[in-house]
Amino acid sequence: MSKYGSTPNLNTAPTNAGEHWGYNTEALFSNSNVRFVHFENKGFGDDYAQYWDEPEYSDILQKTLAGKVLVDLGGGDDREGTSMLRVIQNQRVALDWYINIDKHARGWSFGKEADEKTPEKIAISSIRGDLLESVMRIEGNAPGVAFALNGVDRFLIPGKAFHEALACEIDRVVSPGNVVLTKGSEDTTDEWESDSYRFGMRRAPGFENASSMFSPVLWIKEAK
Repeated sequence: MSKYGSTPNLNTAPTNAGEHWGYNTEALFSNSNVRFVHFENKGFGDDYAQYWDEPEYSDILQKTLAGKVLVDLGGGDDREGTSMLRVIQNQRVALDWYINIDKHARGWSFGKEADEKTPEKIAISSIRGDLLESVMRIEGNAPGVAFALNGVDRFLIPGKAFHEALACEIDRVVSPGNVVLTKGSEDTTDEWESDSYRFGMRRAPGFENASSMFSPVLWIKEAK
């Protein structure tokens, strides 16, 4: 059990979330609209997550994620864990809870006492589910929740409506001061930059000029 208790709550979706943002979830989750690409039994997004596993990001990850819940959207195949989880382990980030959400995840969970691979003894879960639908089930301004969004672009999930909706929902969930780690997910992150009045997500100091396509970008939620 996380110290945040029922956060994030993936069992009870906000009843008005879809209506609030004005999109049709049934259309967004049709088989023709949501498709995940896999290569050598690993999620396509895994290649992007590895860019965070560099010494220059170690201090940043440790400071911004320590004690937090990290929701890895589209983390990929979980047969041997995920790339983002390996980054967390290699960088020795003291997370409270790591959660992978992917349509192709097998679904499993380890409590802190059972996780022998991670020195920091974080709780680890892998959930099979749709990305947008899962984010919709997390309470707004959830305390201590951060996201990773690596390699989730229009080639993976076509349709501008999906990425606009995902940008809205992530912005709704992340509370001021918490972060989102992205790489190669500009179809979603461009929404934050195109309408700074609507969204509270801002590039963190040091990432102002980083290419969202070619470089990792850290986003931080500002209070409005």
